[in-house]
Amino acid sequence: MERSAKVLLCAILAGIVLILVSVGLAAATLAIVSSRLKETTTIITPTSTITTTITPPPPPTITTTTATTTATTTSSPSFNSTYVESIQISDVMKHLNELQTIATGANGNRAINTRGFNQTLDYIYNSLTLNTNFRLQKSFFYLRNFVPAGNPILLTSIGGVERNRTYSTTLSASEFAIVQYTRSANFASYIPITVIPNLGCSDSDWTSVTPSVIGRVALVKRGNCSFIEKALLATKYNATALLTYNDGTVAGNVAPIVTNLGQDNEIPALFLSYTLGQELADAAQDLSKNVGVRLIITMADESRYPVGNICADTPTGDATQTIVIGSHSDSVPAGPGINDNGSGSAANLGLAIALAKLFQTSTYPKYKYRVRFCWWGAEEVGLLGSDFHVKQADIATAVGERLQDYLINLNYDMLGSPNYIFGIYDGKSANPNTPPQALPGSNKITALFRDWFISQKLPWDYTDFSGRSDYGPFLAKGIVAGGLFSGADERKSFEQRDRYDQMLGQGMGGVAGAIEDPCYHQACDSIQNINVFAYERMVEAAAFMLEKLAQQDNLKEFLYPSAEIQRLNTQAKPQRVKKHEQKMLSIVDELVKTRRELQEIREKLHLLQSGHSSSSKAIFSMPVPTISLFVQYNGLFNELCDILQTITIKELLIKLRQLTGIPFDHPIYIRVLSVDGLKTLFFLDNNLNRTLAFYNDKLKPRMILSIEDDNEMNDIQNQHQRTYESDV
Repeated sequence: MERSAKVLLCAILAGIVLILVSVGLAAATLAIVSSRLKETTTIITPTSTITTTITPPPPPTITTTTATTTATTTSSPSFNSTYVESIQISDVMKHLNELQTIATGANGNRAINTRGFNQTLDYIYNSLTLNTNFRLQKSFFYLRNFVPAGNPILLTSIGGVERNRTYSTTLSASEFAIVQYTRSANFASYIPITVIPNLGCSDSDWTSVTPSVIGRVALVKRGNCSFIEKALLATKYNATALLTYNDGTVAGNVAPIVTNLGQDNEIPALFLSYTLGQELADAAQDLSKNVGVRLIITMADESRYPVGNICADTPTGDATQTIVIGSHSDSVPAGPGINDNGSGSAANLGLAIALAKLFQTSTYPKYKYRVRFCWWGAEEVGLLGSDFHVKQADIATAVGERLQDYLINLNYDMLGSPNYIFGIYDGKSANPNTPPQALPGSNKITALFRDWFISQKLPWDYTDFSGRSDYGPFLAKGIVAGGLFSGADERKSFEQRDRYDQMLGQGMGGVAGAIEDPCYHQACDSIQNINVFAYERMVEAAAFMLEKLAQQDNLKEFLYPSAEIQRLNTQAKPQRVKKHEQKMLSIVDELVKTRRELQEIREKLHLLQSGHSSSSKAIFSMPVPTISLFVQYNGLFNELCDILQTITIKELLIKLRQLTGIPFDHPIYIRVLSVDGLKTLFFLDNNLNRTLAFYNDKLKPRMILSIEDDNEMNDIQNQHQRTYESDV
C-alpha cells in the first residue's frame, strides 16, 4: 500500500503539473500565433459590426484587408475559373459571423442537442431557401442522452469486509470513473465477480472462464482491443455489469480514465483504477473470499433526441452521377466551433449559393452531374451524421438516393486555422482496408488539389486520410473522397514555417513549434480564431475542385479507371499481406505470455549482445510488460516493404495497432537495439507519411525490441532518449 500511495501521489502531482503546463502552453501558443500572423476579422451582429485588427509588421508581398473584402496578394491571382472568381470571402465571412452570433446566444457552443446546433441548422436551411433554388431535404437520426443523476456508487465486499469506494471527478483522486453511455444499475445485494483472462478480447476468453460470467460482474483489464469490443462481449455472454480497469504498465496508466462505450451500449459499466482492479482480481483468486460488488448508477435522462442532416441538390444534373460536398455543422460543447467546423459549414454554404447564382445566368453552363451539398450532424461524437447518411443510401432504392449514385465525396473540415497549413488529404495514406476502387480517384483528387496550390504559387502539405472526418464512411464503402484541412492540434514544423515564409512572404509562415489551431476544441475557437487569408485560399481551392470535376466529360471513368481498378482487384497484395499479418500475430502470441517467458526473452537478448556491457544494462532496465513484439528488421519488415513499396509508417502503424491493441489515438514507441546497446527510442504518431524506405538507414543495423503504447507522459521519458520523427 505504501508503494501504491507513492504512485498515486506522483500521479496526482504529475496531473496538476500537466494541467498547468497545458493551460499555459495553450495561452502562450495562441498569443504567439496571434502576434505572428496578420489577421483582420469582422464580427457581424444583428445591430453592429465590430472589427478587431491584429497588425504585425507587414510582410513584403502579402497585404490583408478587412474581412468584408478579399484578402489579396500584391499580384492578383489568376484562377481561369468563373466559379472561383465568383466566390467572395466577405460573403463566406458573413455566414461565419452568423454562426458566432448563434453560439454567443446559446451558452457559447453549437453542440448537438443544444439550441445552438438547432439554430445552426435553421440558419443553413433558411439561407439556402432564400438564396438558391436547390432541392432541400432534412433528415433526422436519434441519439441517446447521457445525463447521470448524481455520482455513481461502487461498493465492494472482500472476505466480508465492505467498502464504499472513492469517487471523484478528479480522476487522479478517484478509484473509479463513470463510463459514457453506461446503463443504469441498482444492485440490491453484492453480485460476485468473474475475472476475465487474456484481456477479454476473444470469445474463448469469456466461454472458458470459471466461474461462468453469466449473471455475474465481469472484471477485465484494459488492453489489446477497444472498450466497446469488451462491452459487446460482456453483453453477449450475459454479464450483469462490466468493470474494466487500467493496466498499470506505466505511471500514467494507474488512475481511472473516462471511456465511451457508444450509443448502442446495453450494459452497466465503470472504469477502475489499476490499484482497485488488481486488488479485486487478486482477491477473486481465493474463492473463499466471496468477492462481490454493488453498483448504483442512476441516469437522469436516457431519452433519445433528434440530430439533423441537411442536403441541398442542384435542380439539374444527372442524379445517378452525384458529386457530394460535405461539412459537419456541429461544434464540441466546449466552444463555438468557428474553425471546427464553422469554417467548413460556412464555406460549403458560400459554395452552394455562389453556384446557384451562376446557374441562374445565361453565360455559365450547367453541370451534367448533380451536386449535393450536405451538412452533417454529430461529427464530433463519432461521424454519426455522415455514417447515418451512408447507411441509409446503402439500403435506398430510389434513384438518386442510392449509394451507387454517388461518384465522390469532398470533405471540408477546419479551413481557417490561425497557424495554418494548406493541407490536402493524402490519398496514399488511406486506411489499408479501403476498397481498392476508391484509391485511384482519391489519389487523383490529391494531385488536383496539389497542382492547384502550385499554380497559385502557394505552399501545401499532405495531411492524414485515415477516415477520421466525415469522408470516412464514404471511403469505407468504396466511394472516392478527398478534401482540405488547415490543421488542428498538430505542431507546425520549422521546415513548414520556412517554406511558407519563402512562398508567401516573411512573417506569413506562422510559428514553428506552435500548434496549428491553439483553440482546437476550446472556448476560444471563436471568430477571432480564423486566419482570413488562409481561409480564402482554401475556399477558392474548394471551388476550383468542384468546377474541375463537373467539367469532366466522363467523371465516372476519370475517378474509377476500369483498368486500374481491375489491376488493384486482381493483384496478390491482400493475400500476401494477410500471410505476413499472420506471421506477426504468431510472433506476438509467442511473446506476450507469462512474466517468466518474457524474462527468458530478455536473457536471450542479452546473450545476443554479449560482450557489450551497455546493451546488457539497457536490456535489463527495460520493464517486462513493455516487451510486446520482437522481430528482426531485415526479415519481416523488409518483406512487408517489398509487398507495399509505397507503404507508409502510418499504414504500418494501423497494422501494428490491430495486432497489439494499442488504441488509434495513442502514439507508439518503437525501441531499437544497435550494436552499442539500447540507445534509440523512435516516437511515432499518426501524422507520419514517410515510407519505410526512409527508415532503412536508421533501423537496418538495429533490432526492434518492442512496440509500446505511449498513452501518457510516463517514466520511460526519463529513462530513454526520444527520437522524434516529423512529417515531410
